[in-house]
Amino acid sequence: MKTLSKSTQRGYSLIELSIALAIVGVVIAGSIVGVQAILRSNNVNKTIAQTNVAVNKIVGKLIRDNNYANASTVNLTRTGLEVWSTSDIISGGVAGARVTHPLSGDIFVAPLSVLTEGVAINQGYVYTLAAVPVAACADLAVGLEGLAYVLSIKNQVPTTVAFTVPTGTIVKNPSTVFNSDKVNTACADGLTNQVDISFLVPRR
Repeated sequence: MKTLSKSTQRGYSLIELSIALAIVGVVIAGSIVGVQAILRSNNVNKTIAQTNVAVNKIVGKLIRDNNYANASTVNLTRTGLEVWSTSDIISGGVAGARVTHPLSGDIFVAPLSVLTEGVAINQGYVYTLAAVPVAACADLAVGLEGLAYVLSIKNQVPTTVAFTVPTGTIVKNPSTVFNSDKVNTACADGLTNQVDISFLVPRR
């Protein structure tokens, strides 16, 4: 007659548990990085879409007014203009008016104050996206290239006022070949993890 032997149960060793925990940690870390990259990419796309809409509305208003000197954050955030979504505007139409972009920085608009690449004073405006994360800089710059007559990137402590001329590294102007190496260098050329991207839109 056969007798069934008792099955022996063996627990996991400390080494096996440590390896399993390490693997789980790597998987979780990779997932977090992947999610952050997806969120950043979505916010870059939203910022490009927001900027396209705003630039077209600003140009339309300035052509109607026949006055590019009015291209300022304060003037363009007044009630009824709808250049940006009301949820993106803080204290619109007054001194200190702010507009935010999806990458969590501010937007500044100012009339061109210095002759730049043949564009005269008040014959264009400068649109600045401040406090753009370095990780999003290159993708955003590429997405904005079609809007800009002059496009510059400045790695610095984020500005609190509008640039009146594009400053920093010029990555696009009428004589510059826009290429990824130049953009990547400009994005990383500094000590901060944020950049300001400015571009000039001339009068049409």
